[in-house]
Amino acid sequence: MEAALQNDKVQTLRKVDEDMLCLQRIYTDLASAAEDQASIFDSLESHMARAAADVERGREEIEYTDKYNMAAKLKRRLWLAAGGIFALMIFGGVLSS
Repeated sequence: MEAALQNDKVQTLRKVDEDMLCLQRIYTDLASAAEDQASIFDSLESHMARAAADVERGREEIEYTDKYNMAAKLKRRLWLAAGGIFALMIFGGVLSS
């Protein structure tokens, strides 16, 4: 009887030991997964910060380009107006002759 109790106690302790090892592996796996995710989030945050800086620089460049684009549009309109006036002068000279 006592041998059976001792055997049962040994089996119970082995089961507890196996369960503890399983829990330890689970904890280790969760810790490594958390570390991996932390590095991924850090990387994601740095990429987002760089993207925000790039968008800001792009916006400034677009504003800068639009400023000089307006000057080019105005210059083109002036040339077209001068060409139109010149064409009218030529056409008027041809009609008056």
